[in-house]
Amino acid sequence: ASGTSPAVPPRTHVLRRPAPRPCRHEATMIRALVLLAFSALALQSADAFSTPRHASFGTRSLAPRARAPLRLAESPPPPPTPPDETGGGGGGGGGGGGGGDGEGKKSGNPLAGLWAGYNAALESSPVVTKALTSFIGFGLGDIITQLFVTKTDEFDYMRMLRLASFGLLIHGPTGHAFYGFLDGKIQGASAKAVASKVAIDQILWNPIFGTVFFTYMGLAEGKSFPEIGEKIRKDLKTAVTGSWTVWVPAHTINFRFVPSEQRLLYINTIQIGYNAFLSVLANN
Repeated sequence: ASGTSPAVPPRTHVLRRPAPRPCRHEATMIRALVLLAFSALALQSADAFSTPRHASFGTRSLAPRARAPLRLAESPPPPPTPPDETGGGGGGGGGGGGGGDGEGKKSGNPLAGLWAGYNAALESSPVVTKALTSFIGFGLGDIITQLFVTKTDEFDYMRMLRLASFGLLIHGPTGHAFYGFLDGKIQGASAKAVASKVAIDQILWNPIFGTVFFTYMGLAEGKSFPEIGEKIRKDLKTAVTGSWTVWVPAHTINFRFVPSEQRLLYINTIQIGYNAFLSVLANN
């Protein structure tokens, strides 16, 4: 009756939360499966080449070895000499002194014991030993890179673990399989054999190794497959041609003088410096 419009209730603003973004579990699962496939393929290939038919690879065969029958000496032993009361004691003392000197030499050279232990591990567990060797080599290479080459303000531990895990899961097992296979097919250390091995390593194996390296590192960093493909297209040629200045002379020495079972140790010693180059490429 007063002519006024009825009061309109004030509008209430309802705050709505944005819809949750779809999780990336599928992409993460795909990357994890691919990484596991790389690791399984590496270990399977290494195990396949470690069978007894490839005894020249430095692995120990599980088949029992036939022992030659013992042969008794035909000549009779010399008659026993009468003990000398004066000289016998001196001889015994000299023998004891010699034994003490041998123990001193044994305990005074820890590097010799460490080297003997490493060779024993190579014989009993060649794949695991070489995988751990590559783990240490790739890890040290990235530590040197971050501290002295790129000189990052904050040390990236995940980056170091990515490279070290590549050495553990990929480089060590596949290196054991590849170099064992190569030594089995091309035997000897002649100039022709060494040149053939170096050519196969650098022309065939080097691009394969570089592709696997960039793929593994890209998946470990969470990159997509198109990004990984672009990385390979851009940096693979640089990695392959850049390695020739290092690995052609290094592998010439390797295939000429280094025993087959110790190739990975020699390679990782050289690779500590070369991994600085790979680390810069992988994280560029």
